[in-house]
Amino acid sequence: MTARPPAPSMAVRHILHACLGSFIAALGLIADRQTLLPLLGALTALAFAIEALRFALPDMNAWLTDRFGPLVKAHERRAVSGATYLVLSALLVFALFDARIAALAVAYTAWGDPLASIVGGRAGHWRWRDKSMEGAFAFLVGGAAAGLLLGPLGANISLAARLLGAAAAAVIELLSLRLDDNITAPAGSATVMALVVALESGA
Repeated sequence: MTARPPAPSMAVRHILHACLGSFIAALGLIADRQTLLPLLGALTALAFAIEALRFALPDMNAWLTDRFGPLVKAHERRAVSGATYLVLSALLVFALFDARIAALAVAYTAWGDPLASIVGGRAGHWRWRDKSMEGAFAFLVGGAAAGLLLGPLGANISLAARLLGAAAAAVIELLSLRLDDNITAPAGSATVMALVVALESGA
């Protein structure tokens, strides 16, 4: 049976996810560290405050999920949303890594995750748990494209480091680790890129 295309609401969710991550990645390359980290910290605190409120106030949670329900995955009605995790992971990678590496790591997930979901849902046949090999390949392609596009903005690490970082993010997303992949994929990708850059610098 042919897989059905994603619903319009999920397409909007994918676009918003890509736009949020791309904005953070670009901002990280433009803004200085003293401005960026407090801003991301405030955004993360606000996101978690909203999450805490909706869990503490069932009526508020019901109102939010009624209004934005089509954009929310089923498990997110009672759990932290992917967008909140993405903002948190951006704060972590920009705090721990060079801005060029952090921006790429965020952009890989911003572009790769929606593409993996779309391709996996439409053409995913080779399955690994709830993910597909086709989706992982789409993640890799989307991540590699994001890395190339961010180059002119200042994410000018080597092509090898960028491609290995995109591949690491795609593999982590495919493995479906227990933590949300909006955290694990950027963190793992940034770690791989940092190691490659360090090895290249020492060569």
